[in-house]
Amino acid sequence: MLRARTAGRLATAYAAAGDIYGYRTAAESAHTQLTGLRPARHPPYLYCLSSSQLNAESGQALLHLAQLNSACRVVLLTEAIEHLSPLSAADLRQDYQRSALLHGCYLTKAHLAAHDVEAASHATRTAMSRLPAVQSQRCITLLTELKSAFTRRRRNPWARDTADELDRAMSAV
Repeated sequence: MLRARTAGRLATAYAAAGDIYGYRTAAESAHTQLTGLRPARHPPYLYCLSSSQLNAESGQALLHLAQLNSACRVVLLTEAIEHLSPLSAADLRQDYQRSALLHGCYLTKAHLAAHDVEAASHATRTAMSRLPAVQSQRCITLLTELKSAFTRRRRNPWARDTADELDRAMSAV
């Protein structure tokens, strides 16, 4: 389990450096390490590491890679959206709402980077629905960034409505 976590973090580091090959190798290793582990072997400090969490973290890394590699941008953004979507759409009653909100914000960023404002708006609304159950400055910061991104696109009706909704949601926090 610790090896899976370490490989996942290494994948994130490679993505931050813009190294697609290093990212893919480390991400594959993380998923391989995680597969087949018995729950009894999980250290308590890695309670939240699951395949869905690892996929969402991979999606976040892929988004970063897309920002650094314009030649592969479309493919990387498509992969990022595929990896971020499941955890971002998790049931509101499930544990780890902070993670779902956080990765929902990254899903929104991926949709915006792909110029799909309507999908970004839907992802933001799903993420905002988690706000009452989450108290995280990091998530608030991400939502504030998203509000600015939607405000810059105010000519688009989806962006305008979402910016207004974010404004109301953020004032209630």
